[in-house]
Amino acid sequence: MKKSALYLFFSLFYFSTLQAQYLSTSNASALAIQNRILLVGLAEANPDDLLLFQDQPKNIEGYHVSIEGKNQALKNAVEGFWKFSNNIQYLPLKQAQKLMKAEKDKYALLHFEDSGISGNWMYSDNKIERPAPFTWKKKDGTLIYDNEARGAIENLTIGSLVIDLPKKAIEILLPIGYPSEGDLINAIQEMQYTLNYILVPERTINQFHKETYQRADQLKTKILLIDNRDLSYKLKKVNLSTLYPYAVRVVPYDVIEKALKEKDNHYAIVTIARYDPSYSIHTITDAADGNVYYYKTFLTYEHGNQIGMVALTVWPFGVTQDQLTDYAIGTK
Repeated sequence: MKKSALYLFFSLFYFSTLQAQYLSTSNASALAIQNRILLVGLAEANPDDLLLFQDQPKNIEGYHVSIEGKNQALKNAVEGFWKFSNNIQYLPLKQAQKLMKAEKDKYALLHFEDSGISGNWMYSDNKIERPAPFTWKKKDGTLIYDNEARGAIENLTIGSLVIDLPKKAIEILLPIGYPSEGDLINAIQEMQYTLNYILVPERTINQFHKETYQRADQLKTKILLIDNRDLSYKLKKVNLSTLYPYAVRVVPYDVIEKALKEKDNHYAIVTIARYDPSYSIHTITDAADGNVYYYKTFLTYEHGNQIGMVALTVWPFGVTQDQLTDYAIGTK
């Protein structure tokens, strides 16, 4: 009962976070972001995370590689896709925050926001006794993203990508603690689409929210891509065209990342941010420009927040029949 209450608390907290990514963004904040230097704060090692890997040199090495990987992925996403402003600087997060504090009207600070591995609900005993399933690895000095590790349950507690002014101006939830370059391209594009929308003086973020329902109708012109790890096991042998009226494909993640990198306007991407064992936010965005066609909160698995080890073993991590049907209808 105590655990359920705790999970419910965090569910409500993160639901508020979802609302904040839309409701705290204003025309004034969009203008400020556009006119300031974009200061990109790069992630650093969290001392609490390192405590989890005491006397485990391979996990410590993997942890540092994963931080390096997510930082490189963020750099690539910003350099290749950020067009909302022109001046960009990169600094370790603590240095960036210090600079932001000293000259708060000069910078907009883009950075990761998360509780680290130590905040992951899977690691309640404060120590990891086995190899951690890091998504970023190094081979012959080259950073490689491990798509297989992406589906590990330990990686499903998520963080977000945030811009501060210095108060939080916009926040986009990420589907995984150590995101790929594709995840960050998707987040950057969604962030820019929202900022460009609200940059028009007569528009409001509430209007943006309401129009998401109308934009869902545009999915009939897109091919919906779902990561094959994000499909409920109950739908593995189901003809999806009986549930979803438009084109849909269940594909390996690298197909989704390729569509995002190429800005392929034929595709719309399903992203699931599982912010605790109970609730998940499903978002559908355009692979070309980040247009938001859909977002809605669902139960992560069928029994709400009544968590137990038995439930975890049958947790259907992904898209269910009702959710897939709902995608085409949209949200009001």
